[in-house]
Amino acid sequence: MRRPGTLGQETSIPDSLVQAIARAIARAEGFFSGPTALPVRANNPGNLKLGDAGQGTIGGKTIFATIEDGWAALYKQIRLMLTGASAYYHPGMTIAQVAKIYTGGDNALAWAKNVAISLGVSVQTKLADLLGIGTPPGEPPGSAPGGDSGGVGPETVAMLIVGFILVYLVVS
Repeated sequence: MRRPGTLGQETSIPDSLVQAIARAIARAEGFFSGPTALPVRANNPGNLKLGDAGQGTIGGKTIFATIEDGWAALYKQIRLMLTGASAYYHPGMTIAQVAKIYTGGDNALAWAKNVAISLGVSVQTKLADLLGIGTPPGEPPGSAPGGDSGGVGPETVAMLIVGFILVYLVVS
């Protein structure tokens, strides 16, 4: 049975965090740049390469039947990243490390900066730190940037709220 507020998956990862990361990735992928952008045309805000999901591909990027399907696929990918269930990403990775894989090395630093700015953190922030769980198992304590293994602080939450409001105003 699904717990309320988990975007269709049983997990303790807050929907608000998954959505914030999804919006940050979508921004970095150009989803909000206009109707001719590839992620918009493909209903694929994360520019995911998952093969043909029944609608074909554009430039290797999956075309989803609806934008809702595209967001759902991105949410799923983010949950896999945050839980360590991904074949490519794990919670101990920084945004910069994620960028190198996610972009295939194509302008990875710019992508990482875009995602980090959208989230109100640095490119050296680990996925685990976004969760507020501290240092992942197997990593030395205090290995987060600045020696702090804490999570998202009140300033970051405030920035995320402001960011959501701005995105809402721009998209509406």
